[in-house]
Amino acid sequence: MWACGIVQYVRLGVVQGTSFWLPSLLIDEKGLSLQATGLIIAFWTLISAPSNIIGGYMSDRLRKPTLIIGISLIILAMTTAGLVNVDKIVPLITLLLINGIFIQFYFGPLFAVPLEKYGAHMTGTLSGFGNFFANVGSFTLTYLLGVLKDQTGFFESGFYALAGACLLGFVFTILLEKMRD
Repeated sequence: MWACGIVQYVRLGVVQGTSFWLPSLLIDEKGLSLQATGLIIAFWTLISAPSNIIGGYMSDRLRKPTLIIGISLIILAMTTAGLVNVDKIVPLITLLLINGIFIQFYFGPLFAVPLEKYGAHMTGTLSGFGNFFANVGSFTLTYLLGVLKDQTGFFESGFYALAGACLLGFVFTILLEKMRD
């Protein structure tokens, strides 16, 4: 459960940190208009909505939830870090759309892993435990991005911190897979 808790911490921290600070990054550092930023964020959100179901479905079909979690976290690490390094609009939108697909792709599989071990009779407790860590991650990573922006004047270190959190989540996903065997 502790390993799942760490990945849950990363899960919501990256979602909230990205969704909260992405508009400012696009306007302040990429020079996009408020209208263009709103349209991009709307499509980013639209793409992320069905990805949760698709990721859960693929996890169930493959019976490899940690594979889905791990792939998602690696792609999120790369796309999140890339957001601060890409200035041209087409590659930036492409990165955002890929990021939007995977930002929620692994949610279902992450909730499935503890159920495998502890059973459906523990669903409420397991969900509550995971969501506690997710909410703490949401608070700390969103706050961290603001602090880093204030200290450096740029979003670069904050988005790199989110990418690093994804890599930390990947390491704990490997541990989860070893625990499943």
